[in-house]
Amino acid sequence: MTPGQTLATGLPEPQEPEVYRVLVALDATEDSLTSLDLATRLAAKLRAEIEGLFVEDINLLRMAELPCTRVVSVATTSGQGLDLSSMERELRRQARVARDMLAMNAERFSVRWSFRTARGAMASEILAAASEADIVIVGKSDRAYPQRVKLGETARTLSARSPSAVLIAHHRFVAAAYSPPGAILVAYDDTPTGDRALRLAARLALSERHPITVLVPDSKRTAPRLEEKADALLAAFGLQPRFRRLGRREAARLATVVHAEHGELFVLGCESPLLRGKSTDNVVEGLEIPVLLIRPGVGEPDTDQTATKG
Repeated sequence: MTPGQTLATGLPEPQEPEVYRVLVALDATEDSLTSLDLATRLAAKLRAEIEGLFVEDINLLRMAELPCTRVVSVATTSGQGLDLSSMERELRRQARVARDMLAMNAERFSVRWSFRTARGAMASEILAAASEADIVIVGKSDRAYPQRVKLGETARTLSARSPSAVLIAHHRFVAAAYSPPGAILVAYDDTPTGDRALRLAARLALSERHPITVLVPDSKRTAPRLEEKADALLAAFGLQPRFRRLGRREAARLATVVHAEHGELFVLGCESPLLRGKSTDNVVEGLEIPVLLIRPGVGEPDTDQTATKG
């Protein structure tokens, strides 16, 4: 569709958020594999390029240099020595596996892709790469603690400091390709990130005809206006949303609301009133679906309280 055209609704074409590059951080955890699947699906929906980044964690390499470091087998409880060269070989092996999986997924979804490795602190390397991406995708947990419920250090750092939007994946969530599309849930409010969250949620919902549910603060003064504004914007995309007003009690039980709405993805601006009085970490930790956190753009204040080619 070219600029100036109209949609079937007769309304002018809505301004869509431009997404050119999706960055996915890869390692050997289940969350990382979930991240890769989400990243390729997302890139296909948005017609974007996907870049895979494998970080050779400098902390693991430093630990391998210590003479007392040993690897213990969970099955046999026996241990063996670990040195720097063997750790480097293992990381190179993991990087090859990650690259091959990225290539396979990208081919499956017909997505342009690239892959590179970097050596350094995990969060710092991903943050540096995020400056050149529109959306960065990371696993909920860290390589060191793949099964824990709490948000890993990398995800926490990115949710607080990333210059781009952050999608936090969860290994327990798998969206089957053959199942009916789940709902895209989006928190909408009178903030710049709330507006961008709604537009990006609309574009994602439109790609596979997902139902879309808009969550607004339950305020007699603002809720009707927000619903009217959101309804008009989504109508321009050809979407008919469901609205749900959240009072303080429901906002405190967000996981229950998300489950009741059959959510597949939750899109949330970091300035959302849902975060008022609580940290982003606590909100994300309570949910078992991917969360797409919309960060402020360059030059906007952050009011959050808390090369291989294919």
